[in-house]
Amino acid sequence: MKKKIIIEVPEHLVDVIEEAGHYEKMVTIEKNQLKVPLPRVENESIIKMSWVLLPTILSTLVFMVMNFNRKNMPLSGDNSVASYIITIGIILTFVLFSTFFVLGKTGKVMSHTQDIYWRNFPSILISIGLIMVVVLLASFRLLEQLFLGVTFDLITSSLLFFVVIGVISYVMISMALKITPSILINLLMVIAIGGVGIAMLTNSEQQWWLSNLSYLGSSFAVSSWRFNLTLVLASLIMIALIDFLFEAIFKVQPRSNQLRFMKFLLLMLALFLGGVGVFPVNDSVISRELHNFFAQGLVFWVLILMIGVQWLLPTSDKEFTKLTYGMAIVLVVVTLLFKVVYYLSLTAFEIIAFVVAFSWLLLLLNKLIQLSNYGSQSFRLDIEIRDKD
Repeated sequence: MKKKIIIEVPEHLVDVIEEAGHYEKMVTIEKNQLKVPLPRVENESIIKMSWVLLPTILSTLVFMVMNFNRKNMPLSGDNSVASYIITIGIILTFVLFSTFFVLGKTGKVMSHTQDIYWRNFPSILISIGLIMVVVLLASFRLLEQLFLGVTFDLITSSLLFFVVIGVISYVMISMALKITPSILINLLMVIAIGGVGIAMLTNSEQQWWLSNLSYLGSSFAVSSWRFNLTLVLASLIMIALIDFLFEAIFKVQPRSNQLRFMKFLLLMLALFLGGVGVFPVNDSVISRELHNFFAQGLVFWVLILMIGVQWLLPTSDKEFTKLTYGMAIVLVVVTLLFKVVYYLSLTAFEIIAFVVAFSWLLLLLNKLIQLSNYGSQSFRLDIEIRDKD
């Protein structure tokens, strides 16, 4: 016999359902939870094409006016298509992200930025701006190698400029309106893995692995600024993410000393990570000493977090705790293989330790997102089951 289920929901949820009228949906049962998808909410952030086209068209007109008398333009180099795209693209990155972040923060447009604190805005803006610089430089460096000496006429150059600037405009507006902790974590992952990977590839001919990982940021490496900038960017993103996550957690959890201490440990970890990039290994004795201090401090803060995570998190998760201690054991074993057995080289030790520690950090940040209940809401419902007439 079929049953009729009557569910009483909060008034504002009733309004959402009534706007769509009667509807039928497939429900999902997952991990002892019944999930019912609601109708699409009309006030979701939507990017209007005019927001993207206006700055793109204006920038393209400026580009065409500035190069009106030129018959051919090189793809890369001085006064090239690439140089104009990079310069104007970076300006648009800061202008568009700032504008739509503020519009979202003040409620002029629908966005997720209302959940981001003003104090986090500078570090996020600087990080995204620097990421765009690196992406554009790397992209056109690759194109320069693929198309040596290529030139375009004004129309073709303008079309290329229009397309790239349009993509930049859309990405920046979308990023400003839809930025979330998950996006910040993804940025952190892309920055760390991408930046370190590029630095390794750039210095492959120098055989950097014969020294250590810090060689990539030293004055002896090729384009060492990329490696150091990667660490600084990761530090800025981490600071903004940690501050945002814990403020969200404090809305649903008591401001306990354990959570405050965990926030302190994570902030110190982020600051020491930035310190490694700010003070690279070079001919300066002071810079070398500070670099070693911050690098060793990173290990200290990670170990404290790993050892104390069971007591620092308000809700114990046996699986996460087991995983944490398992990864901590891996770090101890790797350290013994390097310092006692002399089996691992310094480079191998640093790479393995970095991968293990960074992977665990990403897992911890995702755990904190779950703890904050970000993007989800809980309601008390009255459910009545009757025989269907």
